[in-house]
Amino acid sequence: MLPEEHVKNNLKDAIRDFLNFPKKGNSFKDITTILQDGKKFRQCIDLLIKRYKDGKIDTVACVESRGFIFGAALATIDLVEKLKGEISEVCFLVELTYMKGHERLMSKNYPLYSLIKY
Repeated sequence: MLPEEHVKNNLKDAIRDFLNFPKKGNSFKDITTILQDGKKFRQCIDLLIKRYKDGKIDTVACVESRGFIFGAALATIDLVEKLKGEISEVCFLVELTYMKGHERLMSKNYPLYSLIKY
């Protein structure tokens, strides 16, 4: 297997940018290229398995929300907690650092991991 950072860089390079979408000043990150490529999709899964395989995780809660990842995570976190679940970490394929979602989640003391950051 390739070193982890090399794999992450290859995945990042595969993501397409649509500038000024959905509105001027935004840069939409299209992960369809990863979803359609079995090898790249498997690399994402392998990296996530490597990170969590030794953890004591009973259940994985997952939301696919494309461009609204951070908002969905905050809705999802509330739901898990209402069901008496414990959040061990919040994980994303892509983090858009300029949206400052990391800061919002960290202010609530949730550990956060992003495979790819922009």
